[in-house]
Amino acid sequence: MGYALPIEQDKRNLDMMWWAGSIGLLGLGIYVGITSWIAGLILVGFAVLISPYAFTQTLEKLKLTDKLHARVLIVLFAMIWSTYVLVVHTNMIATEQKAQAELETQQTAKRTEEQRIEAEKIRVEGIRQGYAADKEKVLSDFGAAIDAGDIGKASALHNQYALIIKDLEFVAVDTRFKALQAKVEQTQKEKARLDRIAFLQGQIKILAATEYATAITIYGELTKLDPANKSYQQNLVRFTKAEDAAREKTRKAEALATERAEHQKKIEAQFSGWDGSHRNLEQMIKDSMNDPDSYEHVETRYIDKGTYIRVFCTFRGKNAFGGIVKNTKAADFDLDGSYMREVQ
Repeated sequence: MGYALPIEQDKRNLDMMWWAGSIGLLGLGIYVGITSWIAGLILVGFAVLISPYAFTQTLEKLKLTDKLHARVLIVLFAMIWSTYVLVVHTNMIATEQKAQAELETQQTAKRTEEQRIEAEKIRVEGIRQGYAADKEKVLSDFGAAIDAGDIGKASALHNQYALIIKDLEFVAVDTRFKALQAKVEQTQKEKARLDRIAFLQGQIKILAATEYATAITIYGELTKLDPANKSYQQNLVRFTKAEDAAREKTRKAEALATERAEHQKKIEAQFSGWDGSHRNLEQMIKDSMNDPDSYEHVETRYIDKGTYIRVFCTFRGKNAFGGIVKNTKAADFDLDGSYMREVQ
């Protein structure tokens, strides 16, 4: 009997804890039920199941004794199952809402289109009735505008009635309007063509004599605007030839400049960048001296002969008697620096 009270106290504490858990799960079920009544109902059902009274009755009927583990598993199962159901049910609700929204949009669009069609019918019928009531005036005003060349007023009457009224008298007047419209459009095109020609002719007058490309562009357009004008065609040919000649001249000049640059480069490569001496001629002079170590460069100059250069080298050195003398040697070398001949 000494252990009865502690055991009873533990049981009461455990029951209080599960009552609290049951109430918490019940509250969660009510909250979830706002979004998904199915998931909420599942949580409420499991909340009742884990309450001490209902759980005890269930265990007795099933003849089970592992109360704590069974209850925990029930709670976990309830949470997992309700979460799955919540997701599925929420997606299903969202799909239904989307479908409903699309249906409402289609219905709204359909009603709008029907209203537009109805309004168009009313407008067309109003125009027909108005034309029938004022037919003579409409035809008179339309014809007068055409006779006066008032394209603006005639266009307004055409736009108002042409697609609706199929009356033969109106069609006849409208045919006259179309002829006038074509004439006006042709006149406008011709005026635009003449204005463009005048503008291009003005541009030609201020062109520089060597602006071949611009002249070709202008005369090309003038030829299209006035194919019968022979002078435009002749000038187009003349400037085209002039441009081709200028291009060929430029090409030749560039080629000549390149050739000259290469020519000069070959010549300069033969001379020392330090004292300007011609390397090959200097070596030849040293080879012919009695005392090559006495060689002293004074000056080197050359004359470009086109296919070769003539080099003059002034130098000092010892002669056969040991005296320092000044002398000049000249020789011809090709553009690659090879010796050709000595010049006396």
